[in-house]
Amino acid sequence: MKKLLIALLFILCLSSCKTYNNKTNDKIEKDFEDGKTFITSLDDTELSKPKLYINSFDDFIYTLDYLSYYQIGEKIYFYISDDYSNEFYNPYQEYLKAYKASLIAETYPCVFNDDYYSSNKAISIKFSISKDIATKAPTNIYDGEIIKDYDFKLKGNDNYIPELLNNNKGSISCETSEQLYYLVSNNYLPIPKENSIAESIYIEAIDVLKKYINNNMTDYEKIRAIYDYLSYEIKYDYETAYSESTYLSDRQAYYLEGVFLNKCAVCDGKAKAVSLLLNLMNIDCKRCAGKNNDSDHAWNIVNLDNKWYILCSTWAQSKKEIDGYKFILPSHNMLLTSSETAYKDSWGYKSDKYIDLYKLLEKEEYDVYDHKINNIDEAKELIDSIKEMDLKESVKLEMLYLGNDINFENELNDYLDNNIYLINSKSVKNKLYEVIFIYEGN
Repeated sequence: MKKLLIALLFILCLSSCKTYNNKTNDKIEKDFEDGKTFITSLDDTELSKPKLYINSFDDFIYTLDYLSYYQIGEKIYFYISDDYSNEFYNPYQEYLKAYKASLIAETYPCVFNDDYYSSNKAISIKFSISKDIATKAPTNIYDGEIIKDYDFKLKGNDNYIPELLNNNKGSISCETSEQLYYLVSNNYLPIPKENSIAESIYIEAIDVLKKYINNNMTDYEKIRAIYDYLSYEIKYDYETAYSESTYLSDRQAYYLEGVFLNKCAVCDGKAKAVSLLLNLMNIDCKRCAGKNNDSDHAWNIVNLDNKWYILCSTWAQSKKEIDGYKFILPSHNMLLTSSETAYKDSWGYKSDKYIDLYKLLEKEEYDVYDHKINNIDEAKELIDSIKEMDLKESVKLEMLYLGNDINFENELNDYLDNNIYLINSKSVKNKLYEVIFIYEGN
């Protein structure tokens, strides 16, 4: 009996201690939340509001993008769930991963605070919001002539009506270029606000599709048409790319404004434009970003026939000076390439975004070359056919050499006449030859 009383007293003691601790924790939590803005106190929006508890890495990414989308500059608090907290070691490092993997959160500088994480599993996020994220156009655009393929194929249909975003998640309004890019990337049907930048860009994007796309095209031909549009029609913004300014959010070249309003952009603007245009046609395309040799870069990965390839409309373009003339030379060497790419170790094309998809990249590039030759005679025949044409502009011939003659390049060079030049080009096979025919009327 005495032992039973002792056991009951022990249980009562434990029970009273547990009740006391719960009351104490409730008081701590109440005091902690006083004066702080949690996500639950914000008004509901068209996009689903993030939950109070962040339960996964994807939740973290969505939370950052959501705050960026609605340009919320107030310090907002969240809790990290117990299950999710067991998946990472350091909340700040997890935040950095999510920030880098986000779609538009990197648009704005962000302050992350985890001072209350140990005691309350709480974090705060505060973006520094600039309403005008893309206000300055370049003033010094490289003035070289863009040389197109002699069999340039961009032939659209003004009556073409894109089947925009099949099985979309619903309509969401937008007014900035980043909001437009975010919605289309996530398969929402955008409803641009009247007289907004998003409306201007959306109209231009649809016009691009009507100009370069027709109903008879395969998905490959659509991808190639958009790649050619970005390579041939949009110049690279060297002024912005090599600017010493550390505040780049006011540079249109990094956004859709650069492509659709200025016809001049850096890699990020081009990658966003590729993603926007292809996704509008229901071709799955992602914008990736990474760093290599202290250089930042952005590009795309594209799904064609259930296979993933790298596409880069920026490194497909180079500038050359020949006989005093400045030329911009696009190439198809980065149209649909493998994980190896034409640049191999000089640019690894590794990204913190879409890591799982990167594992699915094809090991062999897609066959994109129209002109394949086996020997020097076939090359000469092709060159002669272009020389006989009544050219009205400078053009470029791309030939993929399939033979093994070590003298091929020397023989090809010897055959070229005046105003015809051989340009060394990078390709995965290292056998892509680009021959430039300069129009004498330039």
